[in-house]
Amino acid sequence: MATVTITVSNMVWFISNIISGTGGTGTRLDPFKTIADFNAATGPAAGHTVYLQHTGTDYPGGIVLKTDMHLFGTGHTGGVTLADVLPFAVAPHSFTLPAINGTAPIITNAGGAGITLNSGNTIRGIHVSTTTGAKISGSNFGTLTVGDATAPDVTLSGNGQALSLTTGSFAATSKFISVASTSSTSHGILLNGVGGTVAMGQHVHLRSNVFGHPRAGRLYGQC
Repeated sequence: MATVTITVSNMVWFISNIISGTGGTGTRLDPFKTIADFNAATGPAAGHTVYLQHTGTDYPGGIVLKTDMHLFGTGHTGGVTLADVLPFAVAPHSFTLPAINGTAPIITNAGGAGITLNSGNTIRGIHVSTTTGAKISGSNFGTLTVGDATAPDVTLSGNGQALSLTTGSFAATSKFISVASTSSTSHGILLNGVGGTVAMGQHVHLRSNVFGHPRAGRLYGQC
């Protein structure tokens, strides 16, 4: 009897709450229904891509990324479909992938951070709104790419701390559409030991303190 081993690579995981409830396997045809379902799954791994679909309904609960993971939302401005922006070529005869360059899905979290980084993450086409923790949080996060300098597509808004980042750097192409933090119990933006360059977009609205480590990189924004 022969044994056949199939190696699966270049994985994309799908999250969509267009159908209510919980569950799903994370495939194109059977997406995870909640962010909690994704976080609890054993399949997602380092280097994989996660696609979060805009459905008109917010996603409660923060997402936890793995090393080198890409988090792409429907708001990604880099192409027409998801296939245009994946970090690999799509295999022939694959399912048609979702359209992008639309409205960004919204993540909220009444119990913590909106996005928890690992190392080397990329975030595109996402809107993080009200959180009780930071909207983007990470420690020893390597190089973070968030948005795009030419066509920014990530927004931070609403109550809660905007950024809480320690030890890492922003990729030079990083740029937000806008950043806002209101009613934060901590610094609106906390950058400690963070290098690189990030543009905060057209509006930086903070009703709390900003703390930057003396060795932090360049932080740009305008009101």
